[in-house]
Amino acid sequence: MNDRGSLHSVIASTTAAFIISLWIHHPGFTSNFYSDIVWFWRRVEVAGGKIPYIEYSFEYPVISGLIVYLASLTGSVEGYYLVISLIIYLCSTGSLILVLKMVGNMEPYRVLMFTVSTSSFIIYSVYSFDWIGSFLLLLSIYLFYRRLTMSGFMLGLAGATRIIPLICMLAFIGDVRDLRSKAKYILSTILGMLTPNIYFLAKNFDGVIYPYIYQATWRAEDSWLIIVPFNHQLVSLIVMTAMIAVVMSRWSGDIMYKCGLLLFTFMISSYKFSPQYFIQLLPFSALITRKYPAFIAADLLNSAIILGWFTPSFSLGDPWIISSPVQWCAIARQAILLYIVIDSLRGSKLRSP
Repeated sequence: MNDRGSLHSVIASTTAAFIISLWIHHPGFTSNFYSDIVWFWRRVEVAGGKIPYIEYSFEYPVISGLIVYLASLTGSVEGYYLVISLIIYLCSTGSLILVLKMVGNMEPYRVLMFTVSTSSFIIYSVYSFDWIGSFLLLLSIYLFYRRLTMSGFMLGLAGATRIIPLICMLAFIGDVRDLRSKAKYILSTILGMLTPNIYFLAKNFDGVIYPYIYQATWRAEDSWLIIVPFNHQLVSLIVMTAMIAVVMSRWSGDIMYKCGLLLFTFMISSYKFSPQYFIQLLPFSALITRKYPAFIAADLLNSAIILGWFTPSFSLGDPWIISSPVQWCAIARQAILLYIVIDSLRGSKLRSP
């Protein structure tokens, strides 16, 4: 962060964009945009203030479930929505402040161009828990060169919010030199994962592992792997492993750049790339992307997925099938992200190790 003016511009820009996202998803509007957060409230268990993982199954990891539970205690959809939105707002703002702290040689306007100025920020910020997981991941990156075990703990908390950030373990472990420190980092990450889960593990083990089973057995969604007629999870794993091996063999640069490459690679090769996951790419996009128009094209296609999902004339009646333009947008988005990663790796020799 270069100066106080940069801080103010980040907060002001994030707040302005976030207010739009808050407004378009607001449950009080009859023509509001779809949001997972609002949809959860329609479940009897959530509106009734029941405890997730114990009294009912919840498909997101425990920190996400705890946020839903605590917000539901307000007793109204308005209070519930505003509590979760406030947490997301603080995490999105905190995320961008951390990004600017870690990329001090980058102009703030470039970071804002790739984050709050995107359509995905508007449509998907008040949608799910992705900004919360991203904030914890970025905090882990920030602490990596300062307090190694605390960095691992924060990565564990990120994984206990959204599973995807755990892929960055490969970058962290790769940058830790000695075996003792690697072991400490892994153990601190496990501790971070376990800490918010301990109570629920004691009460209902099956409830805690349900989100992971749910995600692992989900159908191909918004991914090119929809064309695979058999075990798409296995094919995804094989492709992802191969791609990550190639990326790791060619990358250079700091830990944030490497985490960004891993997240991009995960999204490209995953059998499930729901459009809200794009939020997790935004904090890293200014570092990874060399050609801004390519990223914006992927961003617009990503937004088109949810806009077309509930528009029968666009989805052709069933947005899940390969013949639907919704899936064409999803696949084109992944193809552009693949181009961005390849282009980034070509220029990685210019990055300082």
